[in-house]
Amino acid sequence: MPLTELLGGFYATPEGNYHETFAPGQLYWAPTFYLPPHPDVLFEINPDPTEANLRFELRRATPRTFQGEHRPLKSLDLQTTEELVAVKAKKRLVVLLSQANTVMEDLQAAVGRDRKIHEASFLCFPIYGVHRGSGERGFPEVVVQRIQALMYNQFFYFPPSSAEENPTVYEGIGRLDRIQAFHRDALRQGAVRFRVNDDCTLILREWVRAYLTGEMSTYVAELRQELIKELYT
Repeated sequence: MPLTELLGGFYATPEGNYHETFAPGQLYWAPTFYLPPHPDVLFEINPDPTEANLRFELRRATPRTFQGEHRPLKSLDLQTTEELVAVKAKKRLVVLLSQANTVMEDLQAAVGRDRKIHEASFLCFPIYGVHRGSGERGFPEVVVQRIQALMYNQFFYFPPSSAEENPTVYEGIGRLDRIQAFHRDALRQGAVRFRVNDDCTLILREWVRAYLTGEMSTYVAELRQELIKELYT
């Protein structure tokens, strides 16, 4: 029996103003970045002293990148040891993982907004689609089955939220190896009226802990063993 059936459902409807709740398990649409092994950077060409007409070209990052090879750009608040990195991004459903950051109210006057010490951000991981059509890129069926049996430590299976043709939550694979930080305001704009239910959140929390620490709870380890046994019998 797949894990999703054992949990007796998978999603729940958030209570109250879900745009402002930011609770672990909440779902959002957000731009997620690809992970290029060799990122490209924007290199300024034909420097304009006034910075009124900046022009750039894409160049592959090298060991000398981020070493102060270019001038500072005041109009972009770009320091000499900073670069503009060109990375592809795609809007995906993401699942919120972390708690809210600690904010010391008595230090608000001393902690400048521009220093971002009290930045409102959260860690989330994206859900990648499962493609069933021939020739489409995605997770093959055999891989999906093994992910459902918790055989991949970096993946977690998400079923569709309904049997409709275009469900709010589509069938997909949550990728813990793509955990990303998002600003609260970016998440607020893409809030979805869905969250992972309490039973699944418990398993997911333990799965994330195992991925980050290598320590798996006895309950999850036994559950994993049963799922793998059932897959191969």
